[in-house]
Order: sequence, then C-alpha cells, then structure tokens
Amino acid sequence: MKKQIYNPYLPLDEYVPDAEPHVFDGRVYVYGSHDREDGETFCMLEIAFFADSAELKEMIP
Repeated sequence: MKKQIYNPYLPLDEYVPDAEPHVFDGRVYVYGSHDREDGETFCMLEIAFFADSAELKEMIP
C-alpha cells in the first residue's frame, strides 16, 4: 500500500524539494527551488518564497 505524504506548511500544489527556512524577527521565511505538478523538468529556474509567523517555542520540546 502506498500513501501520499504532503508538507503541512506549504500549499498542496507547491513542490519545494530543497526548502531552506530562515527566521528573522519572529517570522519564518522559506526559500527553495520550485517544481510544478505538470512541469516537464525538476528544479525549475524560479525560486519559491513563503513567509509566516514563527511559533518556534511550540515546536521545541
């Protein structure tokens, strides 16, 4: 049986295989190469960028 796994932090139609998160002033900025579901190549010549508030204290045990 196969199960598809998704990244819960990015939109489901975005594919960022090598994301690099950076935290500045309480915000998380995620940069990475960008793949498309219907794309003909991998790691297209564009960069994906996402930002959100950082609640890191909830993630650290």
